[in-house]
Amino acid sequence: MHPPLRRLVEFGSWVGDGRPVDRRGELPRDSLRSAAAALGLPADGVGRLRDPPALARLWWLSLDFGMLSLRRTLLEYSPDHAAEHAADLVSECAKLGIELPRAELRDLLPEWSTMLG
Repeated sequence: MHPPLRRLVEFGSWVGDGRPVDRRGELPRDSLRSAAAALGLPADGVGRLRDPPALARLWWLSLDFGMLSLRRTLLEYSPDHAAEHAADLVSECAKLGIELPRAELRDLLPEWSTMLG
C-alpha cells in the first residue's frame, strides 16, 4: 500500500470509535504522543498538534480526505464520510494534475471503485 495511504489507515485505526479533542479542536497532549508513537513518529516533546510536522500534515490530510471527522468534542474515524466526498476529491486531484494511487485506493475504499475507473 502507498505509504501516505497506509498512514491514513493507521491513523484511522488509532482513532477507532473516537478520540476526545480539546476546545481548540485538537487532540490533548497525551493523545498526540500516543498517536505519534502509534504511527512511528517521534513522540518526545510533543505538546501541540504542530510539534511533529508529519503528524500535523497527516491530521489535515485525514480531515481533507474525509477519513476523519472533527466534531465539537470528538475526532471520529469516518470512512463513510470519505466515500461521500470521493467524487469531489478525485475531481479536484484531476484538475490539479495529482495522480492518485488508484489500485491502493480501490483496496482501501472499495466504494470509490466506480469513481476511480
